[in-house]
Amino acid sequence: MASPTEDLLAQLHTAGAALGDKRPGAREKLLSLGYAPTASLELPSEAIFRIFPFAHCYPAEVVESIKESGAHGISAQELASKPGADAVLIARILKHLTTMNIIRESGVGIYVGTLLSDALAEMKYDVAGLVFQILPAYLKPTDFALPAGLTDGPFQAAHKTELPFFPRIDHNPPCMQLFNSYMTAYRAGKPSWVDLRFYLVTERLADAFDAGANSVVLIVDDCVKILEQLKAAMTKQRRVACHDDDNVMLVLEGMRERTEDDWKRILETAGLAVVKIYSVEMGTESLIEAELA
Repeated sequence: MASPTEDLLAQLHTAGAALGDKRPGAREKLLSLGYAPTASLELPSEAIFRIFPFAHCYPAEVVESIKESGAHGISAQELASKPGADAVLIARILKHLTTMNIIRESGVGIYVGTLLSDALAEMKYDVAGLVFQILPAYLKPTDFALPAGLTDGPFQAAHKTELPFFPRIDHNPPCMQLFNSYMTAYRAGKPSWVDLRFYLVTERLADAFDAGANSVVLIVDDCVKILEQLKAAMTKQRRVACHDDDNVMLVLEGMRERTEDDWKRILETAGLAVVKIYSVEMGTESLIEAELA
């Protein structure tokens, strides 16, 4: 039995041939099918990053109820009754969600969930999602300038605070829980750098660590100073691994992810050298392994 992806590819082939024959409706059919492979292959976390602003423009009860309905699906009328909404408006929203492949229409007016809509039903994106939503409004008055510090970025504008990101969520337990949930959602479906096919972490883990008399304490924010502190704790056989994420660093902390050249320069400044940069498949992340220079 063909998989959903294989079935889609077969339909694309048929629609492509129809377009070549200039059959009426072939272009529209091919255009619709063109989005479907992406929807079937894309991780929910990847899709949500792409549609963050829209993801917060409809009632959460809608996708929650669709998820709860399972394979049987649910009608627009039933969905409207739960938040007490207008059934016509809910039906219009559902049609739009269907064309975006966020949900599926299994029958006339009956809607079932997808991996993406099920992910949207979970409270895992609200900390970062709100910031992405206001990002254009934050950047426009500044002529799209980078934030000048840790207390005047898009996160502060969205959450009405003057605190940096981590102190803010540290003083707000619900916000901290949302962030922790977001991190689990971000990692879902992605290869982890501790996977054997990514980085042989078990072969490189030290059996023990001699902390001395608390001689190495990481209390500074500057990355070079942190790396210099790490260097003081390292021997020739020890390695340090580095990882960060660009867009999230911008919206939450007013900072940016460093390029490969940036990392090499920073590590060299701290007295370290890149051993190897590990990547896996077509992933969006890499792991930098460094040692004493």
